[in-house]
Order: sequence, then structure tokens, then C-alpha cells
Amino acid sequence: MPTGPPITVSIPKIVSTSRSFSDFLHAPTPVKPPKTATPEQHKFYREALKQQNLNRQTLKRLEILRRETPAARHLIIAGDGSFTNKTIVRGIPEDSTYIGRGRKDMVVHYPPEAVAGANGRPRRYGALAPTPEQLRQDQSVPWQNVAAFAAGKRHDFRIKTMGPVLWRKAGADRLIRVVVIAPLGYRLRNGSRMLYRQPAYLICTDPDMPLEKFLQCYLWRWGIEVNFREEKTLIGTGQAHVGTPASNQHLPAVTVAAYAMLWTVTLQALAKGADLQGLHPPKWRRARAHDGNLPSTGDLLRLLRYETWAGALRPGTFYHFVTKAAPDTKSQKPKPDLPATLFAVA
Repeated sequence: MPTGPPITVSIPKIVSTSRSFSDFLHAPTPVKPPKTATPEQHKFYREALKQQNLNRQTLKRLEILRRETPAARHLIIAGDGSFTNKTIVRGIPEDSTYIGRGRKDMVVHYPPEAVAGANGRPRRYGALAPTPEQLRQDQSVPWQNVAAFAAGKRHDFRIKTMGPVLWRKAGADRLIRVVVIAPLGYRLRNGSRMLYRQPAYLICTDPDMPLEKFLQCYLWRWGIEVNFREEKTLIGTGQAHVGTPASNQHLPAVTVAAYAMLWTVTLQALAKGADLQGLHPPKWRRARAHDGNLPSTGDLLRLLRYETWAGALRPGTFYHFVTKAAPDTKSQKPKPDLPATLFAVA
């Protein structure tokens, strides 16, 4: 088994991977030829659909990531339901584990039992196993409480597990584990009735992975997805106004690197006891609890703007040499404070 710490990678809707540097690949859908196209054009289009398929492109990037990652580091890949398919699960590189969402009616089998003296070809799949939904509703299978860190504190999750089992889309040579997470309860406000989210049905290509590690790796995926959302909406990844293909290809990696450096400096400053006191929010804004007293990315960007613009908007001058106005001078009209206006709308 590898001795190094694992690396958790989340697969978003675009083909990209999270590592020491971000890897972005433009994977557009081929343009469908018109009705007047020749048979050769239709044949080229069908072949392009196969080669530029998002799952195939994702698998190629994962293979590159596996080659560039040291062999001692185990790769844990977390994906949503759209990537839990035959192409991804069967093609996972060596020394890698895939964790992803599955269907609640997924058909799985137990491993085949060896029958002594049986003739004919050996069976590849055993008897049918319960589907994930049947496993959740089975009263004879008890729920297990597994603790994991999420949303700033540790929570107890109720889960059921089944494995090792075989999934035909994963192949007869790849054992998987099925995990069902019970719906989580929440309240919209204090004193309101309890509401419940949908249960989660997950699979893992490593049946021997401890449940605590399995659950924690999957929960870390949400933090990575939040990073992608903030990089797109706040930093502007994917909204480049550049004129060359090379710039369009490299700019997303630059913006992601800037986002990483912003948070790296923040965590280092907080570890040294620095007080990152930003601008005071308006009184009508609802106070929200930060995860572990960490500022949000928006707070960090506003603080960065304040530090960058303050010196330019209010340069130092010789204020002690100001000449007083004569008593009979007409008073000047008050001027709006430009820094305060800019910081209020930032």
C-alpha cells in the first residue's frame, strides 16, 4: 500500500483537476453537420463524438495526473453521478480510488461462489444483491454512526454499507462497496419543523477503505466544488477577454493560482495570529457564522481592494503646511468621499 498521504480530486462539469497546479482542457461538443453534409462528414462527426466525449477526456486527464503524481501518493477521485459510469469506473488508473454517487436502483451482484467439480465456464457474477434503495429500507440492516468533519464542525452521519459486490458496468474484475447515507435533518429557523434532504447513494472502488476515511474524502469534495464556484463567480475564471488561443488556454490556470495564493497567505497569516479585520459590514446585513472563524472569499477580496486602493486614493501630503483660509472667504460645498463610496459598493 502507498505510504504517502492521499490526494483528493473532484471532477467538475468541465475537465479540470485539482493538484499543485490546475489543469484546464477545453472540451466542447463537436458541431453537428448540416443535412446537406456528405457521408464522410457524418462519419467524421460520429468519430469526433466518441473522441471528444467528456468522460473520455476526463479519463485522459486523470491518467496524466496519475503519471505526474509521485507513486507513493494514493489518488482518491470524487465525482458526481454523471461520472459514475462504465468509462470512468473501469478506466481508473492504478493506485487510484474512485468515490462517486450512484443510482438508487443500481443492479449489483454478490461475488460468485466457487463450486467444486462444476463443469462449463465459471460464473463471473453471483446472486443478485439488494439495490441501494432496498438496502436503505431494509430494517434488518442496522444503521452505523460515522463521525466526519463538515461545515466547520464534526457531525455524526448514519450510514449503511454493503460489499464487496460487483456492478456489471464496472466489470467482473472490480469489486466495489455501496454506501447509503441517511437524509440529514435541518430547520429553516429556530423552532420550525424538521425538514430532510435526499439520501445519498455512493460507490467506492476500494471495498477495504475504512468508512471514516471514505466518508471524509467524499465530504471534502464539496469544499473543492465551492472553490470552483468562487473561482468562476468571484475571480472570473472562464470569463477571459483575451485575443489569442494560448492566452485563453492559460488564463484559467493563472486565476486559479491567484485564488490559491490568496487563501494560502490568509491561512499563513491566521496561523501566526494576525487579525484580518476587514471593512465593517452595514448594520442591515445579517451576521453569519464563519467556518472556524475564517473569512469568506468575498471578505478577502474586499480587504485586498481596501489595501490596494487606499494608498492611491488618499496619498500622503504635507497636511501640517496647510494655509488657513481668510475669515471672509466663502465656504466651499462639501464633496463626496470617493474612497468611502467605492468601498461601500465593492
